[in-house]
Amino acid sequence: MTRFANDVLTQGNQVFNCLQSRLGPGTQDLRMRIGLHSGPVTAGVLRGEKGRFQLFGDTVNTASRMESNGEAGRIHLSESAANLLKRAGKASWLTQREGTINPKGKGEMTTFWLNLKGSDGESSHPSSSSDTDEPADFVTFATAHTTSSEQSESEEWV
Repeated sequence: MTRFANDVLTQGNQVFNCLQSRLGPGTQDLRMRIGLHSGPVTAGVLRGEKGRFQLFGDTVNTASRMESNGEAGRIHLSESAANLLKRAGKASWLTQREGTINPKGKGEMTTFWLNLKGSDGESSHPSSSSDTDEPADFVTFATAHTTSSEQSESEEWV
């Protein structure tokens, strides 16, 4: 999941840069924030006019808090997600965030930044053996939102 989040961040930055000619010069200023947390979730299809698949639970809420307390262009991990990476021998991928955060409804939390690099040189994967070096006995839920440092309230980005 961490590699996927890093790829999304890297590819998103490339797309934003390519869209500059079509959408205007502020487009390359768009950046994503990504939050990761590990834990149990409940999933199901909600019925109604528009049936949709959804995930529920504290894990989803905490991942959202990681995203909203993160920084643009970075991947923010909870301590439980970071501990899984450490147990998988990937502690070098992590940097503990200075101080703690106090996300709404969660209390004080120690969190981490993911430090993978991408093909653009800004953000590449360290050499890794395969996708199997991440533990398979956990669920990670990620949220991502785009932000723009110059976006006005009246602008809509589709």
